[in-house]
Amino acid sequence: MYPSFSSTRLKKTWILNDLYVHEDHRGKGISKTLINRAKDHAKATNAHGLMLETERDNTIANQLYVSTGFHRDQSHFYYWTVNK
Repeated sequence: MYPSFSSTRLKKTWILNDLYVHEDHRGKGISKTLINRAKDHAKATNAHGLMLETERDNTIANQLYVSTGFHRDQSHFYYWTVNK
């Protein structure tokens, strides 16, 4: 997790990046446990929230995030530039 800051809310936010569970250990609830621990940490640090992202076609991850209480943002576009 990486800390960030919301200037509009004047509060810390957290970015959950690179959640990965080895193939041999998938289907055991480890992902949900990790996400719930991250959410607990965000609450404990009085953060506005926790943010993550995944690709649109990552069906398993998208189902996981919705099942753990995340909501897909419908009102914003996100833009990236990559240094090459």
